[in-house]
Amino acid sequence: MMTAHAVLVVDDDDDVRELAAEVFDSLGHEVFQAPNGFAALALLNEHPAISVLFTDLKMPGMSGEDLVAEAMRRFPQLTVLLTSAYTNAAALPNLPFFSKPWRLADLRRSLQDLI
Repeated sequence: MMTAHAVLVVDDDDDVRELAAEVFDSLGHEVFQAPNGFAALALLNEHPAISVLFTDLKMPGMSGEDLVAEAMRRFPQLTVLLTSAYTNAAALPNLPFFSKPWRLADLRRSLQDLI
């Protein structure tokens, strides 16, 4: 049985963020949501139990790359999963990457393996 985690989903697209949150919730994880990197960092500070960050790479304001760099600096134990419709994960090659649009079944299967 998979261990439940506290997951932070970060995406500037409300519909995509909600869909990803529903996937994590359906897998039994506690889910937090943020529309941008600044809100995500605030949630990470407020909720130290968050152990997984699932973030879009292309967002206005703070990019996903900048969010990941700062989040990993502050919380080195954080598991980071990346997603984007516009880029590949070349900038962060050592992290799991999910290209949008992701298929729900593929995302669920991969997430169960990763976390």
